[in-house]
Amino acid sequence: MTRFREYVVKYSVCSDIVPLDAEGRVQARLLDHPADASSADVHREALSTRSGHVEWFGSDPLLPTGSHLVYAYQVEAKNQRTVGTLVLVFRVSNEMDGIFGKLVNDSDWTVLACANAQGQIIASSSPLQFPRDAQLPPSVLDASGDVIRFGGRQYVSVGCRATGYQGYMGPGWFGLAFIPVEVAFDSEVGRLLADVDQRVMEGLMQALSLFSDGLSAIPRKADMIQRDLNRSVWNGSVRQSESLEYNAAFSKTLLWEISSAGRKTQEVFEQSIGNLHETVVAAVLQNVLSRAALAIDVMDRNLYECANACRWWALTTAFQRHLSRGMKPDGRRQCPGAPRHSHTTARRPRGRIPPSRGAAARL
Repeated sequence: MTRFREYVVKYSVCSDIVPLDAEGRVQARLLDHPADASSADVHREALSTRSGHVEWFGSDPLLPTGSHLVYAYQVEAKNQRTVGTLVLVFRVSNEMDGIFGKLVNDSDWTVLACANAQGQIIASSSPLQFPRDAQLPPSVLDASGDVIRFGGRQYVSVGCRATGYQGYMGPGWFGLAFIPVEVAFDSEVGRLLADVDQRVMEGLMQALSLFSDGLSAIPRKADMIQRDLNRSVWNGSVRQSESLEYNAAFSKTLLWEISSAGRKTQEVFEQSIGNLHETVVAAVLQNVLSRAALAIDVMDRNLYECANACRWWALTTAFQRHLSRGMKPDGRRQCPGAPRHSHTTARRPRGRIPPSRGAAARL
């Protein structure tokens, strides 16, 4: 158990580690939870699997009440005889809270959630609005800006499937985002663009690839219409100045009001299109920020796991024992004068290991 506790201290991704014998009897565990694991589904599946590992989510006699994310694999003796299974219980709530905390701040109305393929919520950034185990309509999983009603409130919802990472597709969960309708269209463009250099903004505004040809042509067409209108007003004014009829002053005033209305209309067009341009630029910048943050997070996780994998293998008692005796891991003594270190490569379990839990699978 000391080694299991050291492992959890290094990685902190497991809430429990349970070795079982071939009959499913618990040999040791971190949690103080009495359990008869002989009927555990995850144990039976791990014994019979031909995959590199078993990934399983749900309730099980082996675990405390509730749903748990579990990884398990066979334990083999030197003669390749299966002598039991090793079960790792993943800290879903802790990991999801950390992910939500990075993506949603206190001023953001968005609610993020994760659901299984049946629409049952596994975790959410706001348990009061979207509690765990609540059932969502299946259509929400593939929603793309749809308006749904949940808990007596309307939300604009978006759902997406996992795209996978290095071939690992995960347990088949869906990522969901909800935002209340009453605040969904509040503008945050000013906050997003406040720190953007004006020269960068001008360059982005003129990037034709960001905007359609039809949208880019509207300001030019509005300017042409206004010039034609001004020309018509001027011509009308000239004709009215040559007229001696009593209503000439009224006609001239009407013409200038028409010209003024045209200018105001053009200004409305320019302002609306300018706001739309800013919104598009803000969306592009937000997307870039999000992707950059994701890349950094993936890199941090990989470096963290690699660093801790080295620390973990350094604690292996076999390494300590052989190196202290000046022997190679295969039992042969090192050549005189040879440095006392090992270049052995740890054998990994068969199959692809989940990237975010690769270190856990190497136990």
